[in-house]
Amino acid sequence: MRDGSSTKNATPDEIARMGAAQVLPDTPQPIQEWTNERVISSLQKSIDSIDELKTIPNVHSPEFREWHRATLYMIKSAFGDRSIHYWDYPDIVDHIYPTRLYGFMGWRIITGSWRRIIPQRLDEAAELLTSFVDELKRY
Repeated sequence: MRDGSSTKNATPDEIARMGAAQVLPDTPQPIQEWTNERVISSLQKSIDSIDELKTIPNVHSPEFREWHRATLYMIKSAFGDRSIHYWDYPDIVDHIYPTRLYGFMGWRIITGSWRRIIPQRLDEAAELLTSFVDELKRY
């Protein structure tokens, strides 16, 4: 390996670091380890975004999808995908963000009901996320 203007043999640790830095695009990546402070900060950012999300026209907007995906990732990173935390959050959000829609008429009816239900469900999500933050601060 290069060391300034000279060349030297790399140590095993240096070789391992070089290999770790070269990740192929198709290689699955482990979930990033998050410190409690980073998770708390990120969850608080999600909570703070909720009032703005209440003004979106529908839950298929890019802003809502990005918020939902990022929040779910943070919960998974902090608690794991087999925890009650991971499953409690989708229960609330799935009511406003169902994965299947059937037919044009179903779309209109569901979309209309979402406009009434979005603020309530987002408030429930904020309460749940706040409880996660409180739990992380305690432990």
